[in-house]
Amino acid sequence: MTAKLIQPTDPIEVSQICALCYGQPGSRKSSLCQTADEPITLAMDPGIYRAYGRKTAALFDTWRDVLDFNLDGYKTVVVDTIGMCLDKLGQAVIADSPKNGNRLGGLSLQGYGQLKVQFAAWVTSCRARGQDLVFTAHEKVERNGDDPYYCPDIIGGSYATVMNVADCVGYLHHERGRQVIDFAPTDRWMAKSPPCGWGQLPLPDFGREPDYLARLLSEAKASMGRVSAASAEIAGMVEKWQDFLINSGSDIDRINAALPDLGQLSNGVKKQAWHATVAYCEEHGFAFDREAKRFVAKGAA
Repeated sequence: MTAKLIQPTDPIEVSQICALCYGQPGSRKSSLCQTADEPITLAMDPGIYRAYGRKTAALFDTWRDVLDFNLDGYKTVVVDTIGMCLDKLGQAVIADSPKNGNRLGGLSLQGYGQLKVQFAAWVTSCRARGQDLVFTAHEKVERNGDDPYYCPDIIGGSYATVMNVADCVGYLHHERGRQVIDFAPTDRWMAKSPPCGWGQLPLPDFGREPDYLARLLSEAKASMGRVSAASAEIAGMVEKWQDFLINSGSDIDRINAALPDLGQLSNGVKKQAWHATVAYCEEHGFAFDREAKRFVAKGAA
């Protein structure tokens, strides 16, 4: 497979997403995931029976079972929970080589490295099939000074791997008698919001909204696509301005005459176009006269 070159002016279609939902026991993590688009739940422990509206699920005893399972035909792969998944992968890593384990039966430093590599490869294989990925995790309580700080309970270097691939992270918890999911990070919990800017969302009755997570993820993908399209539009406008500068040669009068047009550009374009103009003019022996508000020959400013 050859590399696909993406120019700054090319919008990127966002067709898949990776999400992480973690939280307190009983916060409806598993039930939420059943409202994704045509999900298959990779159940790493038998607790999946507690999920409301359960869709197709598969129970696994070993990591080899996960690798051998055919995931084709499903639009969303749910891993419930990511902690138990990594435990099974860790056991397989140790079985592969004694050097990957320590005297206490856990992973060695080398073993954690292997776990990170193999987990990342599995995630890549899911994304290559175009499937959305949803991980669930239990919460882990750390300390932020004297205050508790809640984050996903994910072991080793795989925490960074999951955070890197996760486009959004929601913290499920109870607040003021309501069950909510928070995508806005605070000094109390870890979270990550997509460009659509979700904050705290109350969890609905999944019986009435059986496609709740599917709609959320679709909205997130659309917002990421809009950001990509907007970025491509800005890059295209900046590129046109740079072409104008090159075509102007050293005709400073032509560049000065275009400065009012530069001022009318949107902020995202204006800043980049202005820096490009200053750099171009300085290279050709001109400097900006702030009083005259125009470029003049260096030494005359």
